[in-house]
This record gives sequence, structure tokens and C-alpha cells, in this order.
Amino acid sequence: MSFEAHWVYLILCEDGSYYTGMTKSVVRRFNEHLKGHGSVHIKYRKWVKLLQCWLIFGSRADAMRIERFIKNKGKDFRVLIGDDPTLLPKAIKAELNWAIQIRIVETQLVERKIIEAYPELTSFFEKAYP
Repeated sequence: MSFEAHWVYLILCEDGSYYTGMTKSVVRRFNEHLKGHGSVHIKYRKWVKLLQCWLIFGSRADAMRIERFIKNKGKDFRVLIGDDPTLLPKAIKAELNWAIQIRIVETQLVERKIIEAYPELTSFFEKAYP
């Protein structure tokens, strides 16, 4: 079993829905999302705002398990963790009795990395975050 860092993230869409995703490279994945590739949900509902990002230190299967946990909890839970990212690790520990290492990453840091890698996306972030 390979242990490394994976990202789990939460995006708010134009229609008020939430998209939860998992990736090894958050910068590459968000570029794909913003260009309408890789996710039917994002392609048709349009990304409005990156709400939260968590860095998961474990295997890919661990990150996928957390992504599935978020999706199975429903929209009310996604609203809660969108407002308070510390609730995700607490819920995982309480409900799954699983002490995995999770780091909350400021969305502004992620956005800066995306813009550094893909300067053509700058206007999206200026529009989404005035």
C-alpha cells in the first residue's frame, strides 16, 4: 500500500449544488474543471466557487473513502463542511473511528497555485471572488 498526499475538495456550483472530488494534482484537476473537462456535474452546472480543500495523507483508497463519505452524507453535511472545514476530520473520527491525517488547506493558496500554473484562468478567480 502506497502512502502519499491526495486532495479532497468541495466546489459550489451555479445551481446551488455541491461537487466533491478527489485528485492527486489539485492544480491540474481544477484546470480541467474550469475548461469543462473530466466531470459532467461541473461541465453542466458550472463551478462558482472553491469552498474547501483537504490534503489527505494516506493511500489513494483512503482519499476515495473520504470522498465517498462526504458524498454519502448528503448536501446538508456538505453545506456544514463548506462553512467549517474542521468538521470533516471530526466526523470521520467520530463516525468511522478512523484517525487519518488530514490537513485543511486555505483555498486562496490553492487558487494562487492554479493561477501560477495557468495564468489564463486569472479572470475566472477575479470574477468568482471579487
